[in-house]
Formats: sequence, C-alpha cells, structure tokens
Amino acid sequence: MTEVKFLHVADLHLDSPFIGLKSLPRAIYEQIKEASYRSFQAITKRAIAEKVDFVLIAGDIYDKEDRSIKAQVQFYKEMKRLQEAKIDVFLIHGNHDFLEKGKDWIHLPENVHTFDEKVSHVTWEGHDGRTSKIYGFSYGSRHILENKTAEYVPDGHADFHIALLHGSELTKSSEHDVYAPFRLEEIIRKGFDYWALGHIHKREVLHENPGVYYPGIIQGRNRKESGGKGGTIVTLNELGAHFDFFETAPIIWESIELVFTEDLSNNSLFRKLEEALSQFENQNKSYILDIEVRLTDKKQIPHEEWLQMLQDGRPVETPFVWVNKITFVNMETASKDWFNEGMLQTELNRAVSELEKEEVFFKTIEPLYFHNGIRKFLPDITDEMREQIVKKATAQVDAILNQVEGEAK
Repeated sequence: MTEVKFLHVADLHLDSPFIGLKSLPRAIYEQIKEASYRSFQAITKRAIAEKVDFVLIAGDIYDKEDRSIKAQVQFYKEMKRLQEAKIDVFLIHGNHDFLEKGKDWIHLPENVHTFDEKVSHVTWEGHDGRTSKIYGFSYGSRHILENKTAEYVPDGHADFHIALLHGSELTKSSEHDVYAPFRLEEIIRKGFDYWALGHIHKREVLHENPGVYYPGIIQGRNRKESGGKGGTIVTLNELGAHFDFFETAPIIWESIELVFTEDLSNNSLFRKLEEALSQFENQNKSYILDIEVRLTDKKQIPHEEWLQMLQDGRPVETPFVWVNKITFVNMETASKDWFNEGMLQTELNRAVSELEKEEVFFKTIEPLYFHNGIRKFLPDITDEMREQIVKKATAQVDAILNQVEGEAK
C-alpha cells in the first residue's frame, strides 16, 4: 500500500508579543517570549527523528507582517536543519504574515518552497518513485475574503494530491477572523486526498478520508488557547489519514474552577487552592493558571490579597506554576445589581481592552467587508486608523453611559 508520512503544522506565530503579560515576573515573561521558538525546535526535531517525507506549514509562521530579525533567523535555522536531513518543506503565508513586495527578508534554504499569491502546485517525488502534488497560495494582503477553493483543481497523475489552505471553515469560525472561507462539504468533493489547514488555533480533525485537519497553534498565548499544543505527523494512504499529535509547547495555559456550596472559610479556601495547584507541580512543563472560585457565601473576599499569597515565593524557573488570575463569583448574586456596582463601566473597559487587540478588532468589523454593497467603499485599515476608530467609539459609549447614569440618579 502506497503511503506518505509528513509533518503538518500551522500558526507558529513566532515572536508573538504576548499582549498583557508584561506584568509577570521577568524570569517567567522571558520564558514565555521564547516558548514558541522552543516548541518549533522540538517539532522539527521530532520530524527529523520520524524521518518524514516532507513538511507542510499552513500559514502564520510569523505573528505580524513586520517580521523581526530574530524570528526570521530562528525559522531559517530550523529550515536548515530539515535541509540537512534531506526533508523538503512546502509553506504558505497567512493573514498575519502575508507577503509584501520589496521587503528585505532573509532567504530560506533551497529545500523550502513558498507558494505565491496565486494557487499553484509543485510535485514532491520520493527516492522510491512515490509522488505527491502539493497545492497552495499565500496571502498577498491581510484580508482574503473570497472563497478560493474553486481555484484548487487536482492536475494530472500523482499518488496523492494535497492542498494547503489558510482559511476558515464557515461553521467553525466564530472565534477567529473569517478569511478565505470555505465549507467542508465542498472541499471533500474536490478530489484531494488531504487538506492541510491553518488559521484556527484549536486542533481539530474535520474529516478522515479525505483528511481535513487543523493542527492548531504550536504554543498557547492566553487562557483561550489552553491545553497542550504541538505538531502532528500525518500518515496518508488509500484508506485515509492517520493523525499522530505530539505535545511540544513548554508552557500550558489552564483554567481551574473551584465550587463551594457551603459557607466559605479562609482555611477551606486555602486548602482547596493548595490541592488544586499541587496537581500541576513536579511536571516537565510549566503552567499558567486562571482560577475561578464559585461560591454561595456572600462575604467579601479580598481578591488581591489571595492572588498575592498564591504568587509570593513561587519558583519562577522552568518548570514553573504561576497563578495569573483569581476571581470570586457569587452564584446567587452574580447577575444582580450590575448597574449600581459599576459593571457597565467595567464591561466597557474590558471591551475596549479587547478591541485594542488587532485580531479582535478585525473580527468585529469583518461583516462590513463581506457585505457586497459596502465592501467596495471600504479602505484597508491602517494601525493608526484602527486606533482612532476605537478611540472615537469609546468616547461615544462613554457619553451614553454618563447620560444613563445621570437619568438613574
């Protein structure tokens, strides 16, 4: 039975800024900044050890189009290691690291094939005569809003036809910007043996024969990207795709929920917190934890004091266990007195903080760019324009809140 074995990764986001984490102890923050590099190094090491036939990288190698020299050099070194192992690499660029003409990028080794802005294909041929035709395109700008799957057409004979695509399956895109949209039912009828997807940061098998797969991000960057992250070795044959996921992320985000149905005492809270943290200690990975304590007791809890206690004296060397946040939620009154307790302003501050993040902003406005009657009038939004839009919107909502507060008094 003819088969090929390859590494499929996506969303490396090398040199990610890890927004909002600079208040961490310096030793931990420095480890977080290096985490994506360490994860990718472990991934290429595994690919070489497994003697894969080739490597597929489905976009967003870098976190932004203005790639740092450090990120470029780190990526080059890993491509060089693969070249020395005689492993070819086929890659596309996504919405974060789209191709820009005229940029002075570091050239990659000859074993790396980068697809340009138009869908095209190249042929990989093994020393034993096995062949795979690999298809793909790179983003030429941040926003690719049209469905590109019509341009993917299997061409000629090969043992396997494999498509690289950085895009959004329309039924699973609620948490991410919708770019290069497609539907599962349409791509599985295209005649390809495997769709190597990128863009969605959560690992998911959409289909096994033909294989359709999101490998997820290689290193979680916040609580929404919790759990183990890494790479996937795919074995492809006439029966379909077999997925062998392996963890490489050195730092893992996890959320913990503690529930108290009886009156809360400092002693019971302390013991339950200690018990929860002990589950993550003495591991070979580091953990960043967000803890939510749900209770029926109406007593006031000193949040900051408990957080300080959990952080004081904790080791910051690898592997570490760090409590990033602790919140206390009264299950009986959580939905009451939201106005009198200033929760509108709190929610506004939270929303503004989210909108200041590039991905959240573009996800919020993306329906305008999908509207056939409006999109042709919309410009490409620069960072300066984005900041001004958020600033003006915040001022307008502030004015409305002040008016509502005045009427309520």
